[in-house]
Amino acid sequence: MEYMKLITQLFSTTCFIANCNSSRISEEQQEFNRQKALWSSKKIENYSYILDISCNSFPEEKKKIVVANNKIVDAIFIPSDTEIESGRKKYLKTIDDYFDIIEKALDRGDSNLTVLYNEEYGYPTYIYKEAEVAQEQAWYYLDKINIA
Repeated sequence: MEYMKLITQLFSTTCFIANCNSSRISEEQQEFNRQKALWSSKKIENYSYILDISCNSFPEEKKKIVVANNKIVDAIFIPSDTEIESGRKKYLKTIDDYFDIIEKALDRGDSNLTVLYNEEYGYPTYIYKEAEVAQEQAWYYLDKINIA
């Protein structure tokens, strides 16, 4: 009888924890949906921003990325003002691309995801997630967005 009582308590606790986790993800998903809708409602296609990626394995300079018609048209390292070669530009992202990254992480249920959004425009200003390479963490800071 004690065994059944223990199993029942364990099952109840597991269900409680699972519900807590699913509501957390649900809140993150709702926030994501609100912010993406806000960004989309602004219909911004031309902008520039400063990207700072922090990853232990690949430290780099900050980058200034220029987007026109929702495509990256220019990218330079700052403060060196060195142009980023075309082979590396293909790895750079627009704001919409960052929303795609966040959405995929939410769909996978990534537990190590933190996102902060700009209150006025809805774009992500900070993304922390586990990198897809070598199980490392990566921090993305999007700063000084200049809307053209």
